[in-house]
This record gives sequence, structure tokens and C-alpha cells, in this order.
Amino acid sequence: MSALARRIGDLRGAARQRLERTLPTGADGAAFVTHYFPHIRACFGDGMYRTQKLNLLLERVDPDELEARLESGEKHPDGPLMRTCDRHIILRWSQLQNLGHGVSPDERTR
Repeated sequence: MSALARRIGDLRGAARQRLERTLPTGADGAAFVTHYFPHIRACFGDGMYRTQKLNLLLERVDPDELEARLESGEKHPDGPLMRTCDRHIILRWSQLQNLGHGVSPDERTR
């Protein structure tokens, strides 16, 4: 194995550990990939395990780019990294409130 191949393997290993720490659930990971790497998200199949999805992401995205996306999430104006899926839920909720459609009166008060 060449030194370059070892280095790439080390970077991917570090990226995997960071992803697992930063995005602990499958929903967090899926939301992150959907937001930053929709072309990778399109490759996810029904019934794929989280590990398979992470492998796909790590195989197709440069580790430096992945690190940069994680960094940008940590520097979000709301302070420490807000879980990606929480941001998507908040965004979707505000969109529904602005439209006034699809949300029952009971849901608006929750």
C-alpha cells in the first residue's frame, strides 16, 4: 500500500469518527447529506444501513470537503452545531406556518 493510499485511509477514518460523533443518528446523517451532498443522497437506497450510507459518502466525497462542511455547520450563528435534522425541522415548520397550509390548529399550538 502506498503512502498516499494510507493517508487517504487515515483521513477517511478520521472523517468517519467525526461524522459519527457530530451526527449520531441516521436521521441526522441523512439530513446532513441531503443538505450538503444531494447527489450522494440520491444514491441512498431503501433499506440501506447507516454504515452503508457513510461508506458511500466517504467513498465519493473528498475528506477535506467533508471536513469543511462539518466545520461550516459548527460555525452556525445559533452557536454550537445544532443537529442538522433539527435545522431542517425548524425550517420546514416555519415554511408551513408561512403558508398556513398542512398544519392543523392543534399542531400550531404545540
